[in-house]
Amino acid sequence: MKAKIIYLVSWMTLFIVGLICLNGFFLRKDAQMKYEHFFEADHSYDVLFFGTSHVMDAVYPTELYKQYGIRSYNLGNPAETLEASYYTMKIAFKYHVPKIAVIDVAYVDKRQDESRGTIPLSHAFYDAVPFSMTKAETVFSLFPPDMRAEFLFPLVSYHMRWEEWVMGTDSPVCECEPYMMGAEMRTGHAEPDPFVRTDRMNTDETPGKKALRSMIHLCRENHVIPVLVGIPFPAPEEKQAMMNSVAVIAREEDVCFLNLFDVSGLIDFKTDCYDAASHLNPDGAIKVSAYLGEYLKELIGEQTSAKDEDAFWQRQMRQYQETLKHMWLEQLLPHKERE
Repeated sequence: MKAKIIYLVSWMTLFIVGLICLNGFFLRKDAQMKYEHFFEADHSYDVLFFGTSHVMDAVYPTELYKQYGIRSYNLGNPAETLEASYYTMKIAFKYHVPKIAVIDVAYVDKRQDESRGTIPLSHAFYDAVPFSMTKAETVFSLFPPDMRAEFLFPLVSYHMRWEEWVMGTDSPVCECEPYMMGAEMRTGHAEPDPFVRTDRMNTDETPGKKALRSMIHLCRENHVIPVLVGIPFPAPEEKQAMMNSVAVIAREEDVCFLNLFDVSGLIDFKTDCYDAASHLNPDGAIKVSAYLGEYLKELIGEQTSAKDEDAFWQRQMRQYQETLKHMWLEQLLPHKERE
């Protein structure tokens, strides 16, 4: 009888371990690369960035370290609503509590319950998050019942992954090498969508604005300075009006709102973006990183770090600089010269 119990326990243990390993096998590899240093490494961060793909493409933490010695991580995720960003922040603070949290307000008008079509993009974050009660709370708060299991157990949703791999359709959601510390670097130039700047404000209440206030309060509970930011892109006028009204929230909450749409000469959509929706290429991202770096450096003040942390950041910076040099050469040199 005892031998049977031992056999049964051993078999169940092997079965559970096998499921865990198989579950890990089906995680998105781009998610693991993007968050490799955040969830697995024991580093400290002065600044964390939250929001959409616009901030993911606009701020390079390695550039901030190179120019200002600022240690940061970019937690921007594709198509992320501010309702989702609140939970991203809640999860992030369980691992690292920074001095400053920079919050991208591009989707202050977007409702989580209206974004079912972009929910699959959320795997770019949640596949990398280790299981915890906070992750479970997040999944149950954000996603409809029929999609919850896939965020807690990726094996559930990826029963068709073999077909994707064989057919070559398993394309990454984001291209974030580990040395980019969560940021995405994509070169190229594109004709931007039509854009007319407006200073109109739409002060209607939205779930995004409510979530933004919750993020500000969460920062204060953790003694983190919140900084709101509008990353320039050719946004429609109604979306601009919503983002402009964040200035009202900033005044009410007594926080800084850096609306980079109004910084003259900062971004040229014709040269600084890789797609028509005007996600920034390295030309634009380095400009935005430098602008924010000047401001953040003043907030952070004097700082020190351990030698092993400096060595870690130096390694990331060398990889970043080599890649940036190569990508710019590929973009600038005529095709025949490259051959």
